[in-house]
Amino acid sequence: LPSLRQGERRHVFDWAINPRPGQRPILSVAGGHDRPGQFHSLDAAVSALTGQGGWIQLAGPGPFFLTGTTLVDCGRVRISPPPDMRAVVVLLPDPESRSTALRLRNTHLELDRVDLALPETGFPGQGRLALFLVDSADFSMADCSITQPHARQGGTVAVSVAGSVDGRGSRILFDRVLSRGRRTTTIEFDSRSVDAVLVNSLLVSDTASPLRVLTPTSSPSQADGRHIQLVSCTLSSQSPLLTFDSGPIDADIPSTTLTLVNTLMAIPAGGERVLLDLGRWPQRTDPVSGESRFQGLEWHQHASIAFGVRRFIGREPGAGLSIDSYAEWQS
Repeated sequence: LPSLRQGERRHVFDWAINPRPGQRPILSVAGGHDRPGQFHSLDAAVSALTGQGGWIQLAGPGPFFLTGTTLVDCGRVRISPPPDMRAVVVLLPDPESRSTALRLRNTHLELDRVDLALPETGFPGQGRLALFLVDSADFSMADCSITQPHARQGGTVAVSVAGSVDGRGSRILFDRVLSRGRRTTTIEFDSRSVDAVLVNSLLVSDTASPLRVLTPTSSPSQADGRHIQLVSCTLSSQSPLLTFDSGPIDADIPSTTLTLVNTLMAIPAGGERVLLDLGRWPQRTDPVSGESRFQGLEWHQHASIAFGVRRFIGREPGAGLSIDSYAEWQS
C-alpha cells in the first residue's frame, strides 16, 4: 500500500488505498526446463498467460529479459521477485514492432520491486518509443525504477495510457517509482477518462516534460473525466514540467483536474522555466471570480513548492498571455 504522510489520505482515491483482492495462477520463472507452472524465462511465462491472469514470480534478482509483445484479455497480471529481493528486467525490442516494448489491452499489469532497463544498444531507430502502451487497462508500479539512457530523436514515453475500462477511467498507480531518462516523458495520458495517483515518486528528464496530457477526439463509448494526483512527488526537467494539450481547435475538452500535495516541482538553470505548458488550451467565455479561467481545467495544490520556475503557465503565441503566478490562474 502507498506510504502516505499525515493528511495525504484524504486526497487519494480509495481504490489506490484498498487494492482489489483475488486469486491468480502462479507462474514461476526459475530457469531450467519448463514444467507446469514453472518456466525457464520471463518470455515463456508471459506467453503462457490466459484470461485468468497470473502472478509471475521471478526467482532471484535476474536479469530477466522481456521481449516486446502484446497482451490482450489476459486479466490481472502481477510480476514480482521474492519479498526480500529486487529484480532487474531488461526490455528487448520486438523485431516486428520497434515503437513499443509491451502493449496491454484489457490486461491489468502490476509491477512490484522491478527495475526496468533497456539493452546497451537500445531500441533500433530514432522514432518515438513507448515502453508500455496501456490501452483500456489498469497499470501500477510499486517500488520500481525505469531508466532510459538513450536520447531518441522522437523521444521516449515510459508509460502511455489510452482508452477506458468498462465505462470508467483507467486506474494508474505509481508508488515509490524512480523514472529517469533522456528525452523521456514518464507518463502520457492520451485518454479522455483516467484516474491516476503518483505517490513518493521521482520523475526526471533532461529535455522532455515528465508528465503529458493529450486530448483525443470524443467517443460515445467513453466516460469523460481526468483526475491526476501527485502526492509527495518530485518532477524535474529543463522542459515544462507538465504539458497539457487541449487537442484540435474547438475540440470538446473533458474535465481535467490536477492535484498537487506535498510535491516539489524543480527546473534546473538553463531550462525553459515553465511549470505548465497549456499550448492553445482555451479560456472560459464566462469566467467566474475565484475559479479557473481555463475551460474544464482545475488545479489544486496543498503544501507544494516550485524552484527555478519563472512562468506558472506558458502558452503558444497567439493563444493568449502567459501566466506568471498561481494567483493569475483564477479569473
